Parts: sequence; C-alpha cells; structure tokens
Amino acid sequence: MEQPSSLTFWINGKLVSVNNPDISITLVSFLRSRGLTGTKVSCREGSCGACTVLQGRLTGPNLDQLEEIAINACITPLISLHGSHVTTVEGVGGTRDVLHP
Repeated sequence: MEQPSSLTFWINGKLVSVNNPDISITLVSFLRSRGLTGTKVSCREGSCGACTVLQGRLTGPNLDQLEEIAINACITPLISLHGSHVTTVEGVGGTRDVLHP
C-alpha cells in the first residue's frame, strides 16, 4: 500500500489535516491522542462496540447523497477516512451546550 502524503477529513464538524499519516495508526488511537477519549478501547478486534463512531461520506453520481454508517474505530485505518465525516460521542452533544436533537 502506497503511503499518502496528506489526509483530510472532519471530526465532529472540524476539518482535520494530517501530513504524511502513518499507515499503521487506527482511528481510535488518533482520536484518543487528540483528547477525544469518549471512544473507548476494549477488545481491539471490532467485536465489542465500545469504539463505535459514525462515518459519513457523500455518494451518488453527483456526490449529493449522504451515507452514514457505524464503524469500529479500533480496526479502521486512519488513512481510509480521506474525505469522510466522523462523529464521535463528543460530537453528539452534551449538557454543557445543548443536547443533540
């Protein structure tokens, strides 16, 4: 697999750019290194669901349809997220701001 020179995606609505991303880093490791610790690490094999996040991608012939799926962050390579929107538990809302509708 050829290593990409840069990676751009969104986490909880904020644009993230990573130059020369390490192809061995998983999404959960990246999230936790950025202080987003609501995504938990438990089984490290994708079977328990503690690391579940929402991945959104634009699809369709005109890229006008949003497809959202639940993914296991512990087994998702960071480099597979180019152009994606990732929503973690922190992005759903909280009592300090307002609850997500």
